[in-house]
Amino acid sequence: MLPGKKKSKSHQIIEMLSQGHDVDYITSKLETTKQNVYKEKSKQKSLEYGKKNFRLQHVIQSKRQYKRIPDSEFGKTQDSVLGDNPQYGIYSALRRPTKKEYSILFSEFLAGKKPEDIIAGHGIDPEIVEKEYQRFLKLRGMDILESQRSIAKISDTYSTDLKPLINKLETGTILSNEEVMELVDSICDKHVHKLISDVRATLPEVIVRPSCSRCYRSIPGILFDITNPNGSRIFEEKNGNYLCSDCIQ
Repeated sequence: MLPGKKKSKSHQIIEMLSQGHDVDYITSKLETTKQNVYKEKSKQKSLEYGKKNFRLQHVIQSKRQYKRIPDSEFGKTQDSVLGDNPQYGIYSALRRPTKKEYSILFSEFLAGKKPEDIIAGHGIDPEIVEKEYQRFLKLRGMDILESQRSIAKISDTYSTDLKPLINKLETGTILSNEEVMELVDSICDKHVHKLISDVRATLPEVIVRPSCSRCYRSIPGILFDITNPNGSRIFEEKNGNYLCSDCIQ
């Protein structure tokens, strides 16, 4: 069996320092000078600092990989995300458009050009075009997101099918035209149901709700469109002889 390799004096000093021994004890035990002990102690601290600094730089570099860092030479940015924080989601820090790009974008917006046509015609970053288009609409009092949120606020309750649309609006995502129509149709359906069942609801002038001929209370669940021949005929045939469910019993 080969004999174990003898530890160097430096290694022994470092080992004893890590065990908590003081300088005088190490000097006496290893028959060395205090200068040697202090030198190894200083080298050990420098090594530990270097390791900590390396780890710190590694963390900083990792974070920088998730950020959009401006390239000063070309005035562009690299794709990235601001970490994995769910509060922010996936968010890209866009560069500001140049003066020339601003001029092109807003001239084309004023001319009625669509964002996709501007991207195809001028090759401007799609994210920048989309962002500036939203700014253009907002400046003209046409904030699409706020308009869609206002539509959603008309009704306090939504069906399960509409929940994904409401969640989109709450996270700042603009709905497509089809999704907006789905939302509007649902709100209209609810409004119509309310008109029919709620006797306190205000009706259009051409729509009438019959009243009970005995207690004179408005009868829920029945409406007549008197501009429609069939609605007008049925309403007149009854000649006001309507009874609510309470008076029938």
